[in-house]
Amino acid sequence: VIKRRGGRTGRGGPRTRVSSRGTSSRRFPTPMPSPGFALARTLEGHSKSVAAVKFSPDGSRVASASADKTVRLWRVADGVQLCVLVGHERGCSDVAWTGCGRYLASASDDKNLHLWDVDPCSPHYGKTVRVFAGHTSHVFCCDVNSVCGANNVLASGSVDETVRLWDLRQGTCVNVLPAHSDPVTGVKFSPDGAILATCSYDGITRLWSVATGACLRTIVLGSGGEGLGGGGG
Repeated sequence: VIKRRGGRTGRGGPRTRVSSRGTSSRRFPTPMPSPGFALARTLEGHSKSVAAVKFSPDGSRVASASADKTVRLWRVADGVQLCVLVGHERGCSDVAWTGCGRYLASASDDKNLHLWDVDPCSPHYGKTVRVFAGHTSHVFCCDVNSVCGANNVLASGSVDETVRLWDLRQGTCVNVLPAHSDPVTGVKFSPDGAILATCSYDGITRLWSVATGACLRTIVLGSGGEGLGGGGG
């Protein structure tokens, strides 16, 4: 939820009105109407900054990743903390649920990713199932394709400028994409899991074939703010 502050959100692109005097023009921001948001609940427990929060597929739980080295699970209905996932050696930067909601992946500055069993009915609830090691610097982001089953793939983006694809069942790296020339800041699967989008501090977004690792398209922001699409590579 977003807490309303002073009756205005303070975010988004404000509409403007233009007036001119002589040969010069001035732009005045037009206040956006308040959306009426109100704070519903505060989830307290982390001891340091929180880097990411993600809803479970069914919307009943929220996972949060923090610089305090933990991932925490919360019940949406009442804000109760359900579980604290401990295992990373440095701060956590991102989390991603599997499509069925039984497992949760986490990315960390310790260069690793963990896969956690978050099924409350499992005897291994709250435990690490897999550790994915291979990045040479902080792992900044992660995502899991939404298809729940044997072919689930985990994607991770790192400060080492690469994107790695991992087999969730085997815990092995199946592809390393030399994705960008600066740290990778985001990875996201398409709904069918066939395409992966990546973005980076280099200002470039790329689309990749998950099956082959081929770059399908490179998107660069033009000088006028328009997106300039290109072919692979």
